Amino acid sequence: MQHMRRSGHTSLSSYARKRLVSTRPPALITKESIHALNAVGTELARSGNNLNQLTRYVHQGKKAGWFNPKVLAQFNALMLRHTQLQDQLHQVIKQILHRS
Repeated sequence: MQHMRRSGHTSLSSYARKRLVSTRPPALITKESIHALNAVGTELARSGNNLNQLTRYVHQGKKAGWFNPKVLAQFNALMLRHTQLQDQLHQVIKQILHRS
């Protein structure tokens, strides 16, 4: 809090934003990291949406008796991609924490 007051910031959120993207010693989060996290987050959201749609389709097919096994293969492929993106996100976060 003392650093915040000395720097002239009146709110913790403005001080935190300034410190997180500052290029002065040491930046906790770089612009590149923010862009990488944003890209991965966007892809995870898309994958999650597709997985939800496929899950709904599978449940409807099972209830109606017309389940298509190809849908399960597509679901598995999307789940694998989703898991890969989660792993990528974890790696980016670990890099950020390592730099801090």
